[in-house]
Amino acid sequence: MRVFLMNGENHGKTAEQLTPRRNTVEYRLGEVFGNGCGPGAYDRPDVSLAPQTCDYLGDRVLLPTRGGPPAAQ
Repeated sequence: MRVFLMNGENHGKTAEQLTPRRNTVEYRLGEVFGNGCGPGAYDRPDVSLAPQTCDYLGDRVLLPTRGGPPAAQ
């Protein structure tokens, strides 16, 4: 998400910096945003703040992944 936002919400530039192809980036972001990942389809300040909040608060706000280790209490 952070790379996507730093690249001006450009799927192609994001894919260049990360491993997956452009279509994979677009698909995964569509899953996050409910397939409405075009400009104006979401509240940009909230989306920009979310990764920072997760970094800061960590396990207090993040749920464990399915099949992964439980979050520390």
